[in-house]
Amino acid sequence: MMRRFTGSIAAVVAAIIVVSSAFVLASPASAAQLSVKSPRIVTVSASRCTSATVATTAPSPGSSTVLRISNVPASCAGRSVSVQIVGTSGVMSTGTLSSATAGTNNVTVGSYATAGVVSVAVFFNTWWINNTWTKPAPPPAILCTSLALDGTPTGAPCTTSTPSVTTSGGQGNSPSYMAAQFMVNTTSPNYEVVINLADTTVFPGWTPGSVNGNGDSIAAPGYSCSELPVLRLARNTSNSSFVVYFEATTKEHFYNSSSTLICA
Repeated sequence: MMRRFTGSIAAVVAAIIVVSSAFVLASPASAAQLSVKSPRIVTVSASRCTSATVATTAPSPGSSTVLRISNVPASCAGRSVSVQIVGTSGVMSTGTLSSATAGTNNVTVGSYATAGVVSVAVFFNTWWINNTWTKPAPPPAILCTSLALDGTPTGAPCTTSTPSVTTSGGQGNSPSYMAAQFMVNTTSPNYEVVINLADTTVFPGWTPGSVNGNGDSIAAPGYSCSELPVLRLARNTSNSSFVVYFEATTKEHFYNSSSTLICA
């Protein structure tokens, strides 16, 4: 009887030892597998960079591939910019700028006619920014800018003499013909002149179909003849002359053999 009782006690003790061992071994492993995160609330907020109104326009009237945005506050610097130029029939052109700067920004867009713009939509980091569109004023008859050889403005004074302009009813089979010449005065090695042929105080006031020069001046970088009657010329640095001479005619493809074709 004692033997049987002793055996029962031993079995119970053995069972307790087995259960305890299993608990000790399982507890650390189970704790290591638990993923514990501290409870917290994360708040994310976003807003447009300014409630002020920026100004939009084009550098010059006519056809343009640039939208100029002015009065951009410092709070919007570094933001991406997207624009939509809207006319009477809908969106005329769009463009983007990867990072804005405070002040004035030029956004490259598809070519658009400034006269047809009704409104402009401006977005900074996809947020609508209030803006006012102003049609660009016609440039003066001649506007001169001093440039370095790489085309960057130097800030040096740039003036021009009074243009000498001659016109006729036509040369050959050309219905209207004009020759113009003026001197550019600058201490910089290069220049760009913007010539508004629609300014009737100096020029006849018609849009030419063809323009050519004598080689001293060439079309300014980025200039498109679709901008006529606005003509942008730069100095041909292979020559030393600071004289701008060009001929224009209402007939397309007219130029003499000694000239350099600028617009045909």
